[in-house]
Amino acid sequence: MSAQRYKAMARKHWSQWLPERGKELKEAGELEPTLLVAGTNAQRRVLELMQQGYKAHEAEEVALSEFILLKPETV
Repeated sequence: MSAQRYKAMARKHWSQWLPERGKELKEAGELEPTLLVAGTNAQRRVLELMQQGYKAHEAEEVALSEFILLKPETV
């Protein structure tokens, strides 16, 4: 998957599950750059793990949990 698709996935997940973090990043003008970095890091991590022998879906699962599908905020 491309970095842009991971970025879009992060945007959707973060807006639903990390609204305060998203709000803070947006107010600081850092939301777009942060999403892009997360997407790029996830893509790199998937490729790195696949080079280590992970299957694509396994590598993606690890990378998504590290960079994209972050734990929800607690209220």
